Amino acid sequence: MFPLEFEQPFIDRVWVRTGKMIKIQAGDCMQVEGTLRAPSLPRNPGAFNEKEYLFRRGIHAVLVPAEGEKSIQRLKTVDSWWRSLLATVRERVEVTLRTLFSPGEAGFLGGLLCGWTDQLDHQMEESFSVLGITHILAASGMNVALLVMPVWWLLARLSVQPWIRLMIILPFIAFYVGLAGATPSVLRAGIMASLLLIGKVMDRPVDLLTLVGVSAWVSIFIDPLILWDLGFQLSYGVTIGLIVLTPRLTTFFSFLPSILKNALAATLAAELVSVPLLIHTFHIYTPVSILANLYVAPFVAVLVPLGFLLLFMGLLSPLVTAWLVPLGNALLYLMLKPVLFIGKKEWLLMSFASPSPVFLASYYGGLLLLVVERLKRIQVVRKLSLLMIGVYLVALWCPVSPGKQLLVTFLDVGQGDSIFIRTPSNRVILVDGGGAYKSAHGEYNVGEKIVVPYLRNEGVRQIDMLILSHPDQDHMMGLFSVLHEVPVKSVLIPGFPDESESYKEFLALVQEKEIPLYLAHKGDRWDVDQGLSLQIINPPSPYIRGTRRDVNANCIVFELDYGNRSFLFTGDVEGEVEPLMQSSLHPVDALKVAHHGSKYSTSSAFLQTVHPRYAIISVGKNNRYGHPDQEVLERLEQEGARMIRTDEAGAVLCRTDGENLTIEVTKGMHK
Repeated sequence: MFPLEFEQPFIDRVWVRTGKMIKIQAGDCMQVEGTLRAPSLPRNPGAFNEKEYLFRRGIHAVLVPAEGEKSIQRLKTVDSWWRSLLATVRERVEVTLRTLFSPGEAGFLGGLLCGWTDQLDHQMEESFSVLGITHILAASGMNVALLVMPVWWLLARLSVQPWIRLMIILPFIAFYVGLAGATPSVLRAGIMASLLLIGKVMDRPVDLLTLVGVSAWVSIFIDPLILWDLGFQLSYGVTIGLIVLTPRLTTFFSFLPSILKNALAATLAAELVSVPLLIHTFHIYTPVSILANLYVAPFVAVLVPLGFLLLFMGLLSPLVTAWLVPLGNALLYLMLKPVLFIGKKEWLLMSFASPSPVFLASYYGGLLLLVVERLKRIQVVRKLSLLMIGVYLVALWCPVSPGKQLLVTFLDVGQGDSIFIRTPSNRVILVDGGGAYKSAHGEYNVGEKIVVPYLRNEGVRQIDMLILSHPDQDHMMGLFSVLHEVPVKSVLIPGFPDESESYKEFLALVQEKEIPLYLAHKGDRWDVDQGLSLQIINPPSPYIRGTRRDVNANCIVFELDYGNRSFLFTGDVEGEVEPLMQSSLHPVDALKVAHHGSKYSTSSAFLQTVHPRYAIISVGKNNRYGHPDQEVLERLEQEGARMIRTDEAGAVLCRTDGENLTIEVTKGMHK
C-alpha cells in the first residue's frame, strides 16, 4: 500500500480490481472508494508479473474497492458518439452472430472476423493455444483487405474519383480498427492499408517493408509502450518474416504445386519468426503447429469472406442468410472438430526452459544476417548466421545441466503445499500441488495458475515421481491440472483409506493415464540420484488410527539427503505422531514445517531432535486458520531456526551441491 495520503487531486491511470458483477458501458463515469496499492511482483519464478504488465499499459497502481454497496457508484455517462457507435455496432454484430450460429461458433466467428476473444469457448481457446493457431483470432491484414477491396471496387465502378474514394475508405478503416479493439495486429493492418491506398491514389510505387516500418513508427508514436507488447512484436515480426522469408523458402519446395508451395513457405516463415519469441514468453511449443496452421489456413481463407458476407446479410435480415448458414456450419465443423479433438492431447506440448535473451538475440541476429540481400551470398556471413541460429537451438534443446546442484523449490501456492525437486541429473520430483478455491475474482486453481506455469518455466517435460503427501484439498486439487498437462512416470501416495470424492477422482485419473501407483511405508528408501537418497519416515505399517485426524497422522513424511545436506518434508503430520518418528529423525538443514505452522504440530521435543537451520513455512497470507501459530513460531525461534514464510517471501529456492546450501526468495536472499 502507498504510505501517503493525497490531499491534492492528481491524474493517473489505475486498475480497479473487483470481484463484483457490475454492468458498465463505454463512457460511464464511476466513483470508486478503496485502497490504492502498488502492482504486485511475481511470487514464483516465471509467474505473471502484474507490475510489468500494467506498466506497459501506462497503469501504475491498483485500486481495491472497499466493502459495501456504495464503494462503487456510477455518477454519469459521458456521451461520445464514437464510443456509442462502436458499442452499438458491436452489440448488433454479436446478436446477429448468435442468431445465425450456436454460441461456440458465434464466439469463434467474433474472434475470426473482429478479434473479439472474450466470448470464446474455454476449451476452444485451450485447443487453439496448444496447436499454436491462436493468431487466427487476431483481426489483421486479411480482414482489412476483405472489407476495403469490395468497397474500393464498388466506388470505382460508380466512377467516384480516387481522392474521394480515399476520403470515404479511410474513416471506414479507422472504424473497423476501433471496432476490433485497436489491437497491435489490426492497428498495423489498418495503417498499412491506409498508406497503401494513399500511395495508389498518388500513383507512387509501394515498398512493403517501408509500409511496415512507417506503420510501426506510427503505432509507437500513438503508444510508446506498445513496443514491449507481445502482440506488437509478433505482428510486426511475422509480417516482416512473411515479406522477406517466404520468397526464399519457396525455392526449397519447387517440386510442390504452386498453392501448396506458397502455403508451406508462408507457414514456415511465420514459424521461424514467432516460435522463439513464443517459447521465450510461454515456454511451450508443439511440433504439430506447422501442420495445424496448414490445415486451418484454407478454412480461414474461405470463412473470413463468407463470415463477413453472412454478417452483412444477417444485419439486414437473418432470413436472407438461410441458404448460406449450412455452408458456414459445415466449414466450421470440418475445421473445429479436428482442432478440438487434437488440442486435448497434452502430450503434444513440449516445455522449454527458455535460454537467456542473449541466445534469443543470437537467433534473430543470425536470421537477419541470413536474409540481408547484400550479405547472404558471402560465405563467411552465411556460416556465421547459421552458427548464431545453431547456438540458440542447442541452448534451447539442451539446457544447461544443473551439474552437481540439487534444487528444492517451495512454491508460494497460498494456503497449501507444493514442492518442486530437481536432482543433479535432471530427474524431477513434485510433492503436492496446492489447492483450488473460490475468491472474489472467481475460482482459482493453483495447479493451473501457479504449478504448471512454474513447471513450464523450468522446462519440465516429464515428472519422474509425483508424491501426494495426503489427500487434503490444499495439497491435492492442483495435481489434477498437473496430471492433465505434464506426463508423469510414477505416483506415490500414503495409502491410508480416504472416502472423499475428490480423492477417488484423483486415483481414477491416475489409473486412466496408466501411471504406476505406489504406496509409501516407513522404511522405504530410493536412491534417486548419485549421492541423493529419499527415505520414508511416515506412515508406519499398520496405519495409525484414533488420532485427532487420521488422514494427517498417516501422511507421507520423508527425508531427502544429498551429501552432507538434508531436507525433511513433513506434510501435515500431527504432533501426536511425532514421537513415533523419533527413532528415524536427526538434525536437518531445512525443515518444511508441518501443517503450515499449525498448533497441532512441531512440538519442542520434535524440534530438539531435528534442530533445523532453516524452517520453511508454506502458508497463505491472512489465512482464516491463523497459521502459523504464534507458539510454533516461538518454538522455532528458541531452537535457533531461521524462519522463511511463503506469505512474506514468496517462493523459496534451496540450492546445494551436497556441501554448500544457498536459499533464495523472491524478496531477497537468505545465506
